[in-house]
Amino acid sequence: MFVSGVSYSSTALLSMASEGSCLLTLPSLALQLFYACQHRDRQKIKMKAEHVINIAGTVCPPEADEVFNKWYDEKHIPVNMKFKGLIAVTRYRIVRSTEYATVKEYPQYLTTYKFKDLANFEVWNTSPELAAASEDIPRLFAEIGVDLLWRVQYESIKTWQNTPSLSVITIVGTQCPPEIEERFDTWYSEKHIPDLLKFKGLDGVTRYRLASSRGLAIKIADEIPEFKAREYPKYLTFYYFKDVPTAEAYDNSPERTATLEEWLNVVKEMGVSVLWRAQYEPMRTWRR
Repeated sequence: MFVSGVSYSSTALLSMASEGSCLLTLPSLALQLFYACQHRDRQKIKMKAEHVINIAGTVCPPEADEVFNKWYDEKHIPVNMKFKGLIAVTRYRIVRSTEYATVKEYPQYLTTYKFKDLANFEVWNTSPELAAASEDIPRLFAEIGVDLLWRVQYESIKTWQNTPSLSVITIVGTQCPPEIEERFDTWYSEKHIPDLLKFKGLDGVTRYRLASSRGLAIKIADEIPEFKAREYPKYLTFYYFKDVPTAEAYDNSPERTATLEEWLNVVKEMGVSVLWRAQYEPMRTWRR
């Protein structure tokens, strides 16, 4: 590891910490010591995904909201729920987005489709249930001006505490260079999230890793629809709150503020970027 331009081993860093070395006053030292402690004699472990979600993000003109939501809630999702491998569906409406994230255009409506694994998603993506649920899409979307902005699949990495379906969620999507993914993943899961969970109104957290960004694989009007290729974050985190005021209180809380300096060091040292940061409120959920 490097401190002030000089390379030190993990053992050396730990020894310096115990001896109270003056080098330990450097701003990034807390991060360096954390990695030294976490990675000493540690091997990388690949965790099996707890579940997979397909995310569909749409935008709709205000005058078409009623028609679109009626079709989505009363036909599209109920027909999809006939597929036995679909565990749950939750629909959300955007509350607000954050200026500092790279992406400025967000879906007005966000829907998560939950599956046991990617194999179940793949079967659903070519299923007769999805075909029947989607048969109106070309005509309806063209008539009322709906646009499918996002369609992407994520596999879960880990879940902390409670993640109720009908929660307000803050979503944070990040990118990082491949060579530092393990470091970033370790810090985020073992340091950053536990620090944020000190805020009592944060009910739970789920982290995801990008699995695929596949469009519909079924034919609609005798052809497979084409979707515009987009850049999706490698990592996605859902933060769960009971309501919008609690989520907003979290944003300005001492617990979150205390993590900001360390977060800025991570962004600077690792080359991490925030692609998405937005808040959504729940509309309705369906469960098997």
